Amino acid sequence: MTIFISHSSHDDEFVSQLYLKLRGHNYDTWIDHFHLVAGTHWDKEVEDNLRQCSTMILVLSPKGVASDEVRAEWDFFKESGRAIIPVMIEECVIPLRLRLLHYIKFPQAVVTEDNLGQLLAALEKAHELQDAGLTGQFKTTPADTNELKLAQNRDQARQLIANQTNGSVGLNQLMFVFPELKTIAKFSLSREKLFIGWYDPVRRRRPDIDLSNFQAEQHGVSRQHALLTCSDIGLTLTDIGSTNGTFIGQTRLKLMIPYPLKDEDLIQFSTLTTQIYYRVGQSHHV
Repeated sequence: MTIFISHSSHDDEFVSQLYLKLRGHNYDTWIDHFHLVAGTHWDKEVEDNLRQCSTMILVLSPKGVASDEVRAEWDFFKESGRAIIPVMIEECVIPLRLRLLHYIKFPQAVVTEDNLGQLLAALEKAHELQDAGLTGQFKTTPADTNELKLAQNRDQARQLIANQTNGSVGLNQLMFVFPELKTIAKFSLSREKLFIGWYDPVRRRRPDIDLSNFQAEQHGVSRQHALLTCSDIGLTLTDIGSTNGTFIGQTRLKLMIPYPLKDEDLIQFSTLTTQIYYRVGQSHHV
């Protein structure tokens, strides 16, 4: 299996680092700034290798997404039904046709054991599918409506954060980004257990995380909908008997079972969608 790394020249430093790491794991990898020979026809050489390589690593960054050459490369690969593995090295708006592909994060364009391990596992999976003659599964198919909606919500949340002056998270703080409402809310993580719901003035029971101002009742959120538990190692979310359910991505939470929450998870409390960001420090609860 030969791997084509599609990227902007602005990201050459990261790509060189990744290339050397992949060589250390015996992967045959082609990148233009290492393999183009002086005097050769650049466009023909790139096209020939696009046709020969079986798998693409697509480097996502603002410059990479904006590049017409990079778009042409991944578009050619996608139309031919071969595997594309996106890696994000900088926050950017992902092109619509790529939003259903799982991507691997390389924060600050640094290769670590963790994200390299994820990439190697994805390459191994692509290799297995290739050997089994199942590479056609990577061809463009009609997008599942729910998956596409989630992808659009994630994209809207990222854009909202980029355009807001308060789009950063403080220590021991939780940030809810409501993409459809175009607003951001922040809550303190100073307590170990936080109930999520909305304030009912008749019953006079105010939850710790009050979603009253975010159309919670109209979206079918229960007054006492879910429980957020925080510790020094992260967060868990538990549906505590809501009427219309709680979802992380497309997974509906079973009642009274805590589910781990990752930074940037997309959550639905009934039909109210929010993307979460958080920072947990040592000895955060009182």
